[in-house]
Amino acid sequence: MKLQLYSYGIAVAVKFVVVGLLYETFGWQMVVWINAIVLGLYCIVQQIDLDRYFSHMKQTTVS
Repeated sequence: MKLQLYSYGIAVAVKFVVVGLLYETFGWQMVVWINAIVLGLYCIVQQIDLDRYFSHMKQTTVS
């Protein structure tokens, strides 16, 4: 849950800045694309974190 909190917290700040700068040019399409990019990045970071966690758990239970 910490990872999700930090990821989305940073993403919200970045979204506000990017949407504020690019809304006039691209409209609502930019908002949708930014949401998709943020979700994609979160999924990648979450998978990396889960892989590390499972690797740690595997080492802990084997030893």
